[in-house]
Amino acid sequence: MQNFGGSYSKKYKVVRLYLFVLLSLIFFSQFILAGSLSAFLGYSAFFSTQKGPYIETYLTVMGQTVVYKKKPNGKYQGTISITMLFRQNDTIKAVRKYNLHSLEIEDTLRGRVNFIDEQRFFMKEGIYDFELQIADKNSLLQPYKYSQKIEIRYDEQKMALSDIEFLESYSRSVTPTILTKNGYDLIPYVSEIYPKNLSRLSFYCEVYNAAKILGDSEKFVTFYTIKSVDSMKIISTTISDNVPKKAIADYRSFSKQKAAPINGILASFDITNLYSGNYNIFIEVKDKENNLLVSKSRNFKRENPIPLISSPYMGNSVKDGMIPASFAFRLRNRDSLNEFVNSLRPIAQASEKKIIDENLKDTGIELLQQFFFNFWKARNASNPEGEWNTYYADVRKVNKLFGSLNIKGYNADRGRVYLQYGEPYSRIPGDNSVGVYPYEIWKYNKIGNQTNVRFIFYDPDYSNNYFVLLHSDVRGEPNNEQWQAVLQKQNQLNGSPNNSYGNRVQEDFLNSK
Repeated sequence: MQNFGGSYSKKYKVVRLYLFVLLSLIFFSQFILAGSLSAFLGYSAFFSTQKGPYIETYLTVMGQTVVYKKKPNGKYQGTISITMLFRQNDTIKAVRKYNLHSLEIEDTLRGRVNFIDEQRFFMKEGIYDFELQIADKNSLLQPYKYSQKIEIRYDEQKMALSDIEFLESYSRSVTPTILTKNGYDLIPYVSEIYPKNLSRLSFYCEVYNAAKILGDSEKFVTFYTIKSVDSMKIISTTISDNVPKKAIADYRSFSKQKAAPINGILASFDITNLYSGNYNIFIEVKDKENNLLVSKSRNFKRENPIPLISSPYMGNSVKDGMIPASFAFRLRNRDSLNEFVNSLRPIAQASEKKIIDENLKDTGIELLQQFFFNFWKARNASNPEGEWNTYYADVRKVNKLFGSLNIKGYNADRGRVYLQYGEPYSRIPGDNSVGVYPYEIWKYNKIGNQTNVRFIFYDPDYSNNYFVLLHSDVRGEPNNEQWQAVLQKQNQLNGSPNNSYGNRVQEDFLNSK
């Protein structure tokens, strides 16, 4: 058992990511005992060539929430009682009960640092019930209990990646401890939220069976990239359906290695200028012919509201000559540039929308140019202008198809969906003869990792072309279980019976081609 100080400042709720190599679940949670103790628990899976698969648990206890007791030497110390248990078919397979001690301090009003514990459990493949009990030994509060089902799987005949472990810091190991992997002492970062005060994202991962699959000492390359979950139009890829497809410029790197039974990946990114949003750290392993062998991703959230003038969109582009040399510098008409920037909202992330809505209204044209240029540079560093031209062709199309007298097509619901997800596989206009509001159904064969998804738009004001998004089965989009009843209101206003409208609309929705 290892005890050492740490510093974490954010609280967060349970996040679960289902993964398919080694361990089907990587888990993080914060436990708050009423009135006092607050702690973070996480675990991930690795593999040992000597002992097989193992689960590594990380527990961070928030020092400010611990009750400290005075010791005979006059100093104060907190003590946490911990029990971890793995059960399988009512049989206990592993159990560990111990006390976790804080550092000794002289003043309880100062010096309360967070303290961290790491444990390893070597487990055979199978499904387990994991149970945790945690309590403050110096508090009268009842212990907190938590349980979670986990599954351990490992295929020794394929290339595989361990779970991705986030790190607070790392250093070369002098004396190996439980924190040591591949010659480095790794201090875990037990959270998936990176607040503004953290400027680096470090991580560790292991590649398994490279020597067996490629041959001993054969060369291969690992690529690691930060990708935005709030990506623009989803494009199909053979890599993985649940991984965002747009890399963030300047957050890409790689390392070359020689195949061994276990290869470690230890890397770090400076995220000082990574603005708020949801991201993935994405790892790919490729052979020397650039064939993809295996990949893995892990989500994290960045909380970093960067001031406009120092944001990645508003850097020093004018000063360093980037803007004068770019396509954005040619956009000198303020009204046109405003229009172009506003048309980005359908594909913009939340932080970008905030800049568009709140920060660009009264800025000079140079700042608009900087924002516009860097918006597209972040999406295609090698050809930002080409990326914009492709998108603008779609903007012109939706303005023509879905615009009205007072509303641009890109601000209409159908225009936004078209720009965000691309052209639908099919569009079915509703049959108004059935006595419901005018409606239109769009079908997509695939959006992200969802297949056969639909959108239903309707026109409650009979405006001829301004349709509102009423319902969709795409995750993150408006989902209205009463959408058929909403369409039926026209029947109700006319005093018409329900008739068969519901079956007709539902048939259109379910069987759209």
